[in-house]
Amino acid sequence: MVYCPEYFEIIGNRLLHPIDKGERHHIYPKSCGGSNSESNLVLLTAAEHIRCHYLLVGMFQDEPEKYQKMAVACYLMTHSREGKELSEEEATILRQSVSKAISDSLKGKKRKPFSKQHRERMGAWQRGRKLSEETRKRMSEAKKGRPSTFKGKHHSEASKAKISKALKHKEL
Repeated sequence: MVYCPEYFEIIGNRLLHPIDKGERHHIYPKSCGGSNSESNLVLLTAAEHIRCHYLLVGMFQDEPEKYQKMAVACYLMTHSREGKELSEEEATILRQSVSKAISDSLKGKKRKPFSKQHRERMGAWQRGRKLSEETRKRMSEAKKGRPSTFKGKHHSEASKAKISKALKHKEL
């Protein structure tokens, strides 16, 4: 079976005819070096998403490391918690119902702010973390083309005073 034409037919169709709601899919998989940039993402229906992952397994069958990653992703999408293999239709229904349940449970709920203790632990972890050169390069690449929120902006003296006062108040 030739996997690429069908895969790119699904992707091409969705790029030409986008949908408002669906599952985000990396056109070139992240596990194979793809990025999170908008140009590498497409919204697919649950059925299309499952089909694409089936096709990706076949597309990477000659590259053992990538094949293994694709096979694991496909397995997680198409098997129940008990390990029972689901048909594409069953997997689609399951994914849609889980997605609906999650969105229904979050409707009208605001996310709780983190406690002071939790924020301190997260900050300590971040300060002690050493990023590899490769990770720093990937993060830099991912940020390219995105506007920086504060680039070229300056605070007024009044704004600086308010920020300083707020920060001093937090320390007390």
